[in-house]
This record gives sequence, structure tokens and C-alpha cells, in this order.
Amino acid sequence: MRYNELHRAENRPWWAARDANAYRGHWKDTFPPQIMDIVNSELEQILNGSEKDIFDLQKNPVEKNRLAAVVVVRPEDQAEFLPHSLKALVEQMNVAGVYGDIYIIINRGGERAAEYLRQNGADIKKGLGVSDAIYAEVRREGAGDNRKMPGKIYLDPNEVVDNKKDIRLFFINQEDSAVNSGKIAGLRDIYQYLFEVSTQYHYRPEFIFAMDAETTLYPYVSGNKTIDLESKEGLAKLIESTNGGKRLVGAKIELVPFKDGRPDWNAPVSPMSRFISALHGETAPCGYQTMVKYFTRRRLPTVNDIPIGFLAGGATLGDYCVVTGITRDISQKYPGLRVEDMLLSIVARALGVELYVDTAVIHANRCPPHSDSDLSRSSLTSILSDRKKIINGEKAENIFTNGEEQTARWLCGNEGLRRIFGDEIFSFGTEPNSTLKKYCIFSIGDALGSDDNFTRLQKLMFVARSARLIKLYYTLHPDDPKHGDGNWNNG
Repeated sequence: MRYNELHRAENRPWWAARDANAYRGHWKDTFPPQIMDIVNSELEQILNGSEKDIFDLQKNPVEKNRLAAVVVVRPEDQAEFLPHSLKALVEQMNVAGVYGDIYIIINRGGERAAEYLRQNGADIKKGLGVSDAIYAEVRREGAGDNRKMPGKIYLDPNEVVDNKKDIRLFFINQEDSAVNSGKIAGLRDIYQYLFEVSTQYHYRPEFIFAMDAETTLYPYVSGNKTIDLESKEGLAKLIESTNGGKRLVGAKIELVPFKDGRPDWNAPVSPMSRFISALHGETAPCGYQTMVKYFTRRRLPTVNDIPIGFLAGGATLGDYCVVTGITRDISQKYPGLRVEDMLLSIVARALGVELYVDTAVIHANRCPPHSDSDLSRSSLTSILSDRKKIINGEKAENIFTNGEEQTARWLCGNEGLRRIFGDEIFSFGTEPNSTLKKYCIFSIGDALGSDDNFTRLQKLMFVARSARLIKLYYTLHPDDPKHGDGNWNNG
């Protein structure tokens, strides 16, 4: 019996077995015998390692209303995005009544980032109204070229532990070295450090918030489908949704182009990006109204029975021990991982932790702007040319439009995980083939809603192009989480 069949038979998900902040007992105790055969040795190692880390972290008492926030940022992004996202986070922490520590890991920052912080650190502290802004460096003494081995963060643990219920910043600067390539390398270093401080100095915030450089939370009013851009209650609503820390919660993704470090809500968004935004966390059919308008004689199939429900790395909030334990383990085992949020979701769910996408809170996630000129690439000549480029191993940026490229890379990451762990672990509707099927149905409805027949035809051809080329690309060039390059800009 496959586990999706088991879900229906028992009328409950097998992963909803335990609270995140009351994690006890071996993970195998929550697995029905019928589905143990889907756990291969690779997944078993991750589950065992993550569970041990969680147990070790839970030995300390919880520091109520304390929050740790973690963001990995590229040096070229710190000046553009952080002033806005950090200001919003500090304001929302104050509204939510939590205090704590914001860890900004500057990925491959080197001397460039160090110089920027020397010149601007005092102004950043003053502008955000935080009690302190502390600078630290990461050195790879003894780690060498081993990308799985964390570097050492030179930050006095006593400074971290000793918090007088203020909000503080910690700027942690990595060396500019290929061994630190990708967001995963920043997570590797900071989560190892947090694990050591927690187990040796009894540091245990109640919550941890994983975010991106541009992350800002906004309440979403589903009744009139509007985003409350002025509200500062996004974080408070997420904290409430954790149900006292009993589950991990993610904000709903809203893909939007950015301008001058802020979301540009008036910029055009590609059909692919609108599709991800519309279906992330949703369980009710959405986006098919125009199809119903054209095909009213038959009942249309929906593809939302299993929503896109992973917790996005740009806005995941939950129990400190669970997120820290899992992320420490996966970031050291998979230095080529570019979809760490997907693997975190998979492991947490397999360990029995309840996951929840709060569709009443959205987070603005950067995406490229859309151009109508992209539709010109839907001709047969263009499709054949791009297909040849994929087969010859050219980079994604030379093949896809901006909206396609971002999704192609996501699905390359998912395909890499699928080949390691197998099809059955993708219980979020995000297995690569499933995602493309949903995209096709969503985009056909979008195309048929156009004003003229020529545009409808162009959009339909573009959907066919996207689906075929992206599938070919991730099939031929999946990520290699174990040995690949974790740099998002490669591939």
C-alpha cells in the first residue's frame, strides 16, 4: 500500500503524530509498517542524524518569547535589500512582543563585506533601533577544502547567550572562497555554531525564523484578495499559527519583481511565477475559472488535491530545536543542495512534525520581471534551437526566459532530491512532473482568458514550450546535492 493510499484509508496524514516542541520517541515509531519500504538508507541516515540533534537541543529549558532569525545574504545584496527587510523584521518583532538575535551570514563576503560593515555598521544599528550590532568572521582553520565541514565562527558564545531581552544583530562574514559557495554553505556554518552554543551554553530560543535577504511579511486578506502593505503584524500572525510552537509554519509565497530593494507590485509577473504564487499552500481549486468558461459541458479535473505545501526558505517559522537540528544535518551532508527548504520540509514531515502553510500571511519573494516579448520564443524554430542548447549542456540563462529559468532551477533541485530519496517522499505536490502538470492546467486557463485569438495561441504554445523544455532540462541536468555546486547562479 502506497502511503497516499494509506492517508485516505486512515483519513489522517501519517506525519501528524507529534508536536514540534514536544519531540519524543524514535521516528520509526510513527511510521506505519506498510510505508517503511519507502525509507531508503540515505533518508534513514538523515532522519537518525536530525533526530539525535533535536534531542540534544531539547535538553535545555526554553527561553520564552526569544526568537533567532537567520538570513544568508550575498555581499552584492546586503546594501540593497537588508535595510528594508531588517527594518520590517525589527518592527514586526516589537509588535509581536518577542526579542532575540538576528544572524546575518554574508556568503563569501570577504574584505568587500568587511569594509562595507566598517563604514556602515554604526548607521545600520542606529537606523534599525537595535541594541547592538556585532561583527564576527568565519575562518576555515582545519576544514580545508572539505565543503561538508563547517568553518569556525569567531564569536564569543557568552555574547550570544547574554541577552537582556533586546533585539541584536550579528553580522557573520565568510571568506570569499569557492568552498563557501552557495546559501547552503552559510547555513552550514551558522547552524553548526548555534548547535554548539545551544548544547554547551544552554542557548534555546523559543522560535527560529528562516528568511531571505528580501523577506518582508504581509497579512493577506483572502476575502477581497488584498495584501495589507501597511500592517506590521505578519510575524505575530505566523507565531500565532505555530500553535505555541507545536508546528512549523511557512508564509505563502508571493513572487514579485523588486525595485530599489522593495517589491514592485505594479511590475508584470510571468505566468510561471503567478502559478507558483497562486498554488503555494492552497487546497481549493484556483486559476481554472477561464477554463470552465470555455468547457462548461464537462467537469474539469483539478490538480489541487495535494497543494504545493512545502515551507519556503524565505519565511519559515517554528520550534528552534527542530529547525536547527534538521538544517545542521542536511547542510553538512549535502554541500551541493540548492533547495534546502524542500529537504527541510521532507525531513520534518517524515520525523512526524506537523507542517502548515499560513495562507493569511504572504512573503514577497524575488522573481524576474516578465516581458511580453518572451512569447516570441514560442515558435517551433526557437523551441528546437533551445532544445539543442539543453542537450549540449548550455547554461539555463542562455535557454529560458527569466520566469522559466527560476522554476527550472527549482525543479533541478527537486529532481536531484528525487533521485536520492525516491518519488514517494514528495508528498507536497512538488515532485517535478506533478508541478509541470499543474502549471499546464493553470496556464491553459490563463491563456484562454486573453482578449484575442492570436494572444491565446501564443500563450498556449508558450505553455507547451515551457513544460517540454523545463522537463528536458531537469531530466538531463539535475542538481547533485552530494557533490555539486550549491551556488544558485550556476547551472
